Amino acid sequence: MNCSIETSKKNAYYTFTNVEFTGVVDIGHNNCDYHLFIRYEDKIYVEVKGIGEIVIPFAELQKNKYWNYYYNLSLMLANDKNLVAQELRYCSDYMDYLIYETSRYWWIDNAFIVGDELHQYGDRGIYEKATYYNINPLDLEKMDYTSPEDLEIFYMNYMSSSNIEDFETRCFAYNNLAIEYQTKKMEEMIEEIDELSAYFKDLEDKKNIVNLVALYDKKNMNIDMLMMIYKNLVGNNKKYYHLVADLVDC
Repeated sequence: MNCSIETSKKNAYYTFTNVEFTGVVDIGHNNCDYHLFIRYEDKIYVEVKGIGEIVIPFAELQKNKYWNYYYNLSLMLANDKNLVAQELRYCSDYMDYLIYETSRYWWIDNAFIVGDELHQYGDRGIYEKATYYNINPLDLEKMDYTSPEDLEIFYMNYMSSSNIEDFETRCFAYNNLAIEYQTKKMEEMIEEIDELSAYFKDLEDKKNIVNLVALYDKKNMNIDMLMMIYKNLVGNNKKYYHLVADLVDC
């Protein structure tokens, strides 16, 4: 596992190049459900609320339509799938045992479901973070695969759970939320790109004006030629027109 580490007063942040951390957490009005995943190369760790934990080959997960669905959904809800954070035990923010039955200190930055809405780290509300692992993710590399006997028990328990009973209903609701979330992220990305484009266009215009003024001073350029070059360089941007106009009036 290859990673870089940054620390703060409360957390240590691990960014990996070859490990993915994702999950689907649904905090309902009366109950909670989660499917958590850690993928390292062809090995994947899976934890499901009320069912347990397994470590299996990724190809094995893909054979099960339910596990594979939740895994793909978790990718859509991830904000940074290569980042996992470790809370320092003496200042952990996690105090709610409604979701998990044990103390947990490893969390990821992803969107999670509260009621019928998506929330994420930094949002105001009851839950600031919701996706915590039961294991130390750094241990996955050396963990053994789940035995066939234990995998069969996990499978039988899963197939008899509420995850199967209302799967189609959940899929419909989850898909709508995921599409809405991805659309919002794309809109934010486009907005950022537009802002960057405008910023660099402004920088380019400034550079062109500086070069044009320097060229005018050095070459004793004809005024008509100066204005023609200005229009070609800057186009319809009138922001720097006064600089060239001042030269013309000199």
